[in-house]
Amino acid sequence: MSLYVDVEKPGGAPCLLDEKNSSPLDETLYLMQGDKFGLRVYFRQRGSVGSSSTAVDLPADFSLAIAAKETGDLPTAVTVLFSATAFSAVGADDDRYYSATLDLNTSEIATALGSDEDIAIKVDLEVRNVGNTERTTYRFAATLLMEAYSNEADPTPGTPTYPAANLVVAKYMGPVAIDAAADSVAVTGLALSFVPAAVLVSVRKPAGGDNIWATVRDATLAADGFTADLSAAPGTAGYKLDYLLIEAAT
Repeated sequence: MSLYVDVEKPGGAPCLLDEKNSSPLDETLYLMQGDKFGLRVYFRQRGSVGSSSTAVDLPADFSLAIAAKETGDLPTAVTVLFSATAFSAVGADDDRYYSATLDLNTSEIATALGSDEDIAIKVDLEVRNVGNTERTTYRFAATLLMEAYSNEADPTPGTPTYPAANLVVAKYMGPVAIDAAADSVAVTGLALSFVPAAVLVSVRKPAGGDNIWATVRDATLAADGFTADLSAAPGTAGYKLDYLLIEAAT
């Protein structure tokens, strides 16, 4: 996460910029309970409207600290929800920023959230000298969200409304040659361990052959095979019946 701070807005005024632009950030900042990530803080001098801001270096003897409390609890809370103080300077010139690790997996956050899905928080970013006798504080608001996933067990798979792919067994058993004068095709001798739930058929014709089709007789479906009626006799050799047998899921 990267924060761009307007150095001219300490003391509680809206201090976050829209990245390196000179315009203020106009969206809500969200943080997720349980996350742990690298935080980058850029201090910027705002320019004219529509222009880019410029980088600002902190004095060498100054350090950073960030901490947050729940909105409304500032006068009474004795502990912070999260904090980080081990910042280090990274980069140079316009890419200068200050880096630390922010850990949002704290018992204080869990207690503050309770059964709430989110809470409003105030976050202070403090710039201070070595003895902490001089300091400047930048404050911004954020929303802290309860995590939806915290390493719970995988969900129980539901029963599909149709057979899942791994529950359907399809067996291709063909083709079967069609006699030139036949008006039906009997496929027998399959000796299946199941009665097909469905049979898909198509007629393959030789070059120059007529278009005919096949229709399976429902009452003939059996473990031994099935019978399909043809729309017409082929009239010539070279026609074949292709079929696909489907076993129902159990």
